Amino acid sequence: MKFDYKEIHIGSIIQTRVADTSIELERICKFMKSTKAQINEMYASKSLDTDVLMRWSKLLEYDFFQDIFPASYSLCTTF
Repeated sequence: MKFDYKEIHIGSIIQTRVADTSIELERICKFMKSTKAQINEMYASKSLDTDVLMRWSKLLEYDFFQDIFPASYSLCTTF
């Protein structure tokens, strides 16, 4: 997955990953403890809280933090 680092829209990135993995919306709602409307709001959001992004990372088995912040992420993981 490639990112435009000048214009990151995390909701659309998550939505793309969901489409790639074919995870059912019902499963997403249960895992995220959210309604369908709230999930759709997340897809439309340009930004999300880090705790929400962490839950998406776990559900989708994808490290969004590494791809969005590669330089700072590598510094944090060396400790």
